[in-house]
Amino acid sequence: MGDFMKEAILHIDLDSILYNYRHLKCFYKKNVIAVLKDNAYGLGLIEIAKTLENEDGLIIAINHLNEAKLLRENNFAKDILYLNVFDENDLDFIKKYNISVILNSLDQLKLLKNSLIPFHIKFNTGMNRLGLNEIDAIKAIKILNSKPKNYNLVGALTHIPTDDKDHAFYYKFEKLVKMLNYKNLIIHCHASNSLNEYFDNITNYIRVGLKLYGIGERSTFLHLALTLKAPILDIKTIKKNEQVGYDLSYTTSSDGYLYILPIGYGQGLPRFNDSIVYTNYAFLKQAGKISMDYSTFFSNSYFDLNNEIEIFGHNVPIESLALLNKIDPHEIIVNLKTKKQYHKLTIKNK
Repeated sequence: MGDFMKEAILHIDLDSILYNYRHLKCFYKKNVIAVLKDNAYGLGLIEIAKTLENEDGLIIAINHLNEAKLLRENNFAKDILYLNVFDENDLDFIKKYNISVILNSLDQLKLLKNSLIPFHIKFNTGMNRLGLNEIDAIKAIKILNSKPKNYNLVGALTHIPTDDKDHAFYYKFEKLVKMLNYKNLIIHCHASNSLNEYFDNITNYIRVGLKLYGIGERSTFLHLALTLKAPILDIKTIKKNEQVGYDLSYTTSSDGYLYILPIGYGQGLPRFNDSIVYTNYAFLKQAGKISMDYSTFFSNSYFDLNNEIEIFGHNVPIESLALLNKIDPHEIIVNLKTKKQYHKLTIKNK
């Protein structure tokens, strides 16, 4: 019986992800590190990595060592960059699965000496989370410049915490990178939030997470790859000024219909304070609190049970939902536990 139950489905367009990867690479004239951490934000690490695997210059960034193991076991041969913090106990695993790591401290530099493990040095330019501060960065740079054969330095990066429109963080990063022998290194600092039409002179890679899926500032040149849809589970006729849901927090503004959808916070849908959904050229307003397994929406128009409801997608931008509820689009995506359906139709890998 469970195979026939009505449920919400997250539709993932692999063609659009591949298109976005290629377009970003072309537009910014830089190679791309595809950030597929935490199971590609919950969207499917293997499915998305295999979609991109034939692209020139590809690096996949992950946040758990087991994700690297899973990729290698699925015959993924391209470079893998481990974003998290490694320690001595991880070194054998890292070597076995041919993983690049990030240097965040001088203690880690000692572990990497003569290890042959490829690594990217990370500079803390103001995020104040991970990375070497300026004093330790200069110490590390002196060691690396004086004994280059003892270390397998392959890259340098920073994490920019804002859109960096005045480029202040970039210039701090550039200053430190120029102290290195950086001409053959992978240099990256711009991620989805700081990518703009500013073309710097020192980086040769960009890191892309949400923009792979066409999410962020909705762009005309990126294709939206994610659409969450749900069937209508039930329809209730309701009168004006009737109250709805837990705590009776919603009151109908007119006679109309309540549409009950089989998705709630139990399936990872955030408990939005306010939202709209779309069907058949009309928008329906959230009616009351989202519960564990259901959400309810109101309209004064009637739609039959055969209609499918778009919770977010082309007609209901996920960015608008996030802004309306003062959360980040990441928070909507990573928690979804709905069934996933992958679509791949037209674009061919090279």
